[in-house]
Amino acid sequence: MSAAPLDSLAACLCVLGIAGCPGQEPGSEDDAQGDDSTSADSDPGSGAPELSLEPAEVAWILDWEAGQASFDEETGSWEVTNDLGYAIHLESGWVASYAVSLTPCAGALPGSLPLESGRRSRASLATGDTLARPQGGHPGDTDPSAWVFELFERTHEPGPIPTYADPLAIEGDVYCGGHYVIAPSLAAEQAAIQDGDDDPELVAASLFMRGSWIEPGGTEPVPFSLRDEQAYGKLHDIAESFEIAPTATPGELMEVRLVRHVDAIFDGVDFATMSDADASWQVLRNLTTQLHFEVSG
Repeated sequence: MSAAPLDSLAACLCVLGIAGCPGQEPGSEDDAQGDDSTSADSDPGSGAPELSLEPAEVAWILDWEAGQASFDEETGSWEVTNDLGYAIHLESGWVASYAVSLTPCAGALPGSLPLESGRRSRASLATGDTLARPQGGHPGDTDPSAWVFELFERTHEPGPIPTYADPLAIEGDVYCGGHYVIAPSLAAEQAAIQDGDDDPELVAASLFMRGSWIEPGGTEPVPFSLRDEQAYGKLHDIAESFEIAPTATPGELMEVRLVRHVDAIFDGVDFATMSDADASWQVLRNLTTQLHFEVSG
């Protein structure tokens, strides 16, 4: 198997701050990704960008927003029409959410970080898990805002439910963005089995969804099953993707809610013409790009 997928995962986790960057010493100036001159404008008085976050603690919440999608309480399924006019019935879905982090102002450039499309074996997943875990006692290896949760989120029972994390202590860092990663995880698989989700399709998967679609103007539902083993990470700039409440006070606890948009999960998916591989990749991309961060005190 090619090493490219693991190298790409390492690069994505490097930006997230979970693993060290190749060829860099932890905590060195080269740890910053990108050019901070394209981030928010700087405040000459404090040296920090005008639009930034300076929390003492961060409490993360993983959440979903229905938007134009409707949820059927009896069947535990979603009904949504995508931007191409397809009427979609999502019967069940699992998303392997891996980690989320705020990004320091030096590295808060917007842009996708898609990982290589190669498939990874369970052995390589184990290697990836080891690579990705924060290393305790090594300052600089892990951004203090990073939450590595490694879990399968269900989108169908009884509807998206917020997932909370205990507050993480921050030591004077200034942030100008956020980073969210979906990736396969052995820990997520094991947790899903303990929760009763023993579907073999979840093994080594980053997402798995079942349902049906009806083409624009049509009446006949067509079943679909989308599955992917790739990982995808996305950097979000604070000016574009953050909603900051007045209660978010520098130097105090900040609650950051990562909100994914259910009604945008299937945007851009042309079910009648796309291959399953292309459709699942588009869904994976939507899950990491069609979202926003809500920050409050």
